[in-house]
Amino acid sequence: MTRNDEGNLARATPRRLRGKDSASEELARLLGTDDTDACANAIQKCLLAGYDCERPDNRMPTFAFRVHQFISRGDSAYASIEETKGRHITIRGQQFVPGDRSRILLPLGFCRECGQEYYLVERYRESDDGPLRYRGRELSDRGDDDSSTAGFLYLNHDNPWPDEQDDKFFESIPEDWIEPGRDGKVKVKRDRRKMLPKSVSADKLGVETPDGKRMHFVVAPFRFCLNCDVAYAGRQSDYGKLATLASGGRSTATTTLCLSTIRWLREDGTLPVHARKVLSFTDNRQDASLQAGHFNDFIEMGLLRSGLYNAALAAGPDGLEHSELTQRVFDILKLDPEQYASNPEAKFAARKRTDSALKNVLGYRLYRDLQRGWRITSPNLEQCGLLEIRYEAMDDIAKADELWQKHHPALATASPEER
Repeated sequence: MTRNDEGNLARATPRRLRGKDSASEELARLLGTDDTDACANAIQKCLLAGYDCERPDNRMPTFAFRVHQFISRGDSAYASIEETKGRHITIRGQQFVPGDRSRILLPLGFCRECGQEYYLVERYRESDDGPLRYRGRELSDRGDDDSSTAGFLYLNHDNPWPDEQDDKFFESIPEDWIEPGRDGKVKVKRDRRKMLPKSVSADKLGVETPDGKRMHFVVAPFRFCLNCDVAYAGRQSDYGKLATLASGGRSTATTTLCLSTIRWLREDGTLPVHARKVLSFTDNRQDASLQAGHFNDFIEMGLLRSGLYNAALAAGPDGLEHSELTQRVFDILKLDPEQYASNPEAKFAARKRTDSALKNVLGYRLYRDLQRGWRITSPNLEQCGLLEIRYEAMDDIAKADELWQKHHPALATASPEER
């Protein structure tokens, strides 16, 4: 507290505990000491003592203080044009490596399927007869004019992109990019050739030179990953294919932080049960409604996925067939009728119809959640490696040679593994 101009007590401006112009620094100055850590510890003990001292009338703390922590969103990751072990990596956007103006920094995007990093760049010339150069760009930026080309730089020493059009090359590009040639050999379709990765060499300043680091440049939009071969069709935004550190949604981040805080409070156990909660403030109804809906959706998704995971886990190595999946998940969830029934007291046939309706909804929601591409910040259980989906009798069908004799020679003569 502090005194205002009229001499009355008023709320003081909040101050940090440690650091420059902090409360511990002022206390050290008043006491004539240089030990600011001891002053900070003394302030903490005083605050905790006031909190532990309960009022006799309502058993609430005499001095209930609040500590505010501000968490800002992350920025993009930036790296120099070098091999993984030697590159400089930072999350602070800047043009050059700190203290070294001979090495530029470029933003990174990461494949949502395998995590492979790509430099997000624009390819341009400063003059008509100047060398080609690279500069950083935003993931959504496709270039403003014809003077530059938006794209990606791929640098992976462990899994380099093949320059020769060999078997590995044709296995790595999307299948719909390939067609048979007149000589019977496969070739890349004419309209797809300009989209193929182009071998380039650039120095640490992002200037193309024969002596530079060998990489591959891919024109935007992002069509397939050069590391894991996942391919995309249509005009899907690059946001759904590549991730940056700053691409996480604000609602998702808020939900995750709040749930982590509540889990920690419950596991810690030092606070009373009624105090293990999070109070959120917002300045308008629209944001409050959006976040409340996101909380509900997130909890529902987590409940559904936990039911599916535990049902598959309980089934053992044999797994679950489609016909029994919904019933097993229903049994694992053990939901109280008050959570899903308009008439929780229903019995006999009415209860059976109510449970049947819930199972139908569960079946739809389970498979809807396993669809890829629509939950960008929350990949499904299969994408996270927690679930594996197989096709029934696939191995037996692949081994049955009589089923394949009338089909394409590539399938008729293939081994069961290739089929």
